[in-house]
Amino acid sequence: MTEKIDVASLRDFNPAEYITDKEDFKGYLDALEEEGELGALTEGLLTLFQAKGALMVAEALGVDVREVWDAQQQPEEHQKLLLRILELLKKG
Repeated sequence: MTEKIDVASLRDFNPAEYITDKEDFKGYLDALEEEGELGALTEGLLTLFQAKGALMVAEALGVDVREVWDAQQQPEEHQKLLLRILELLKKG
């Protein structure tokens, strides 16, 4: 018997969440360059921009990048993360 899956309850897949360090970033960039197709390049660069932003935030906050991604899935934690980012930006 096949189990039914509630598709609405599934989280959207975001490849940027799996780019957790500079090596992952470079590997993804190399794969994009190898692919060469315009649509893949466009989508891939957007993914890399998102991943780079998360990596920069994590580094500035002194946390693992997975904490940045996890916080975005929980409203209360997301708000705390945003407030911490605002404080960092104020400091310049």
